[in-house]
Amino acid sequence: MNIRKCIYLFVSAAVLAGCMERRSVETGPEERVTAFNEAMATGRFSEAAALCDTALMADYLRFYTAEWEKAMKTDSSIAAAANAILSGISTDVVSVEKDGNKRTVRYTVSISGYSSAKARKAVLRKEEGEWKIETVTEDN
Repeated sequence: MNIRKCIYLFVSAAVLAGCMERRSVETGPEERVTAFNEAMATGRFSEAAALCDTALMADYLRFYTAEWEKAMKTDSSIAAAANAILSGISTDVVSVEKDGNKRTVRYTVSISGYSSAKARKAVLRKEEGEWKIETVTEDN
């Protein structure tokens, strides 16, 4: 049984490494915003932070991380149910505006099975060949 567990862990690590390697390939602002929303919705905050300018997004990330942790401590079954619902998040890019080395991505975020969508706007800047999210705000 221990050998099976070791093999499973090695296969899992290889699959994850493959996923990480694919993510390091050049992605555009739209893909970055989509990956950020998916990571945030499912509580993968370190993955979300890797897509951001962490100095500019520190308060945003800290707020959501704290709320997530508070929910997990309060009632982990409710948090798990919320996580299951949020895993159905969908990001639909409406437009991308270019301004020098920055891009403004306007998009909507919706959750499968729910009728309302939230309009958002993310500003990204290219840093060392990668797009980094600087801000995320509501788009009114």
